[in-house]
Amino acid sequence: MRGEIEDADPPVVGLIGMFIDSYRCVLAADAADAPDLPIVTFDFAPETAGYMRQGRIKATHVQRQYYEGYLGPYIVYGIKSIGLDALKEILAPQLIEGGQFDLGVDVVPWEKVDAYNDFLDEVGAEQ
Repeated sequence: MRGEIEDADPPVVGLIGMFIDSYRCVLAADAADAPDLPIVTFDFAPETAGYMRQGRIKATHVQRQYYEGYLGPYIVYGIKSIGLDALKEILAPQLIEGGQFDLGVDVVPWEKVDAYNDFLDEVGAEQ
């Protein structure tokens, strides 16, 4: 990516990573001698958290995986206990297109990386 960053016209003004290894945008910015490029990533890999602590990654978007495992059994139990229609009514604020549950994502700014890590510890999530 070094060449693309160096040769871009108009110039690159920031980088966005879309996968767990998007922390590599930091390496690309360094290779292009552009350490001040703002970088936003996806996921919360340990490398991402490390670069966030250094202020190199400005924010990351994190899947709420801890809810995926936590809510599944409750939704199934709700369907069995009160029925699908009643459960859909309760869950309506989180449903999209009438039936898909939207867990959302967490947006974590670099200065809150440790607080977010503490939150994950509180809910028992493992990264």
